[in-house]
Amino acid sequence: GRGRSLLTEEIVFLTGERFEIGPGSSATVGPAGLGETRGTVRPLSPVSPHVTLAPLAAPAEVSRRAGAVRVRGEDRLAMYPSESAALITKDAVLRFSAVPGAERYAVAVEDEAGNTVFSAQTAATQVALPSAILKDGSVYFWRVRARGPGLSGTGREERFVTLSADEQRRWDEARENLPPSDPSLSNLLAATASSLGLRREACVATRSAGGAFPDALDEKLGCDALGPFLAPR
Repeated sequence: GRGRSLLTEEIVFLTGERFEIGPGSSATVGPAGLGETRGTVRPLSPVSPHVTLAPLAAPAEVSRRAGAVRVRGEDRLAMYPSESAALITKDAVLRFSAVPGAERYAVAVEDEAGNTVFSAQTAATQVALPSAILKDGSVYFWRVRARGPGLSGTGREERFVTLSADEQRRWDEARENLPPSDPSLSNLLAATASSLGLRREACVATRSAGGAFPDALDEKLGCDALGPFLAPR
C-alpha cells in the first residue's frame, strides 16, 4: 500500500533495510520492499534483520487509510486518546507524556482519508483542538513526534473517534442528571462514558466514587495506565 508522511518518518523492513521518508513524501510498500516513491525518500544504514515482530494487539478495523500494526519496542511516549477511544468535538484535547530530552513536539491529525486537518509544534504535552477541526462521528489518526538531540525516531501514532451528535447529547444529559460530585451516581456516569468510548471520562467518574464501589470498572478500563491523563486541564 501507499503511505504518505506528515513528518519525517523512518521505515524498517524485516530484512533490516531502512529508509527515511521526508515531510509530504510517499512510498509504495509491496512484497518486494519499497517500490514507487515521491518526494524525499533516502536509504539509511541497515540494521540487523528481524526474524519475528510480534504485534502488541490485533489490527483495528479496516479503513481506507494506509497504516501498519504497531510492534513491540520501547514505549517512550504515551498518548491519549488511543486504541480508538472517543473524543467530544467541542472539547477535544490531545494528551501525551513528556519525553526526556525533548525540546518540542510535532503534533499532527489526519482524517480517515489521509487529509491533514491539524498540525502544530508545541513545548507542552497537551493540545486543545479548535472546535471546527473535527467532525462528529468520524475516525481520525494523530501523531506525536518528539524533537530534540537524539530523538529523531521517537514518536507514535494512535487512532481515535469522535462522538456523533446523538451520542454527545446522551453524554450531556448524563452529566446533567448524574453529577460526578455525587459518589452514589458516579459509577453510573462512568458506565455511560464507557459505553460511548469515553475512556478518560469514565475513569475520572469511577475514581470520584472514592472507593464507594468495587473497582472492577476501573480495572476494565485500564485507568491505571491513564493516570497521567486524568488531571483536568
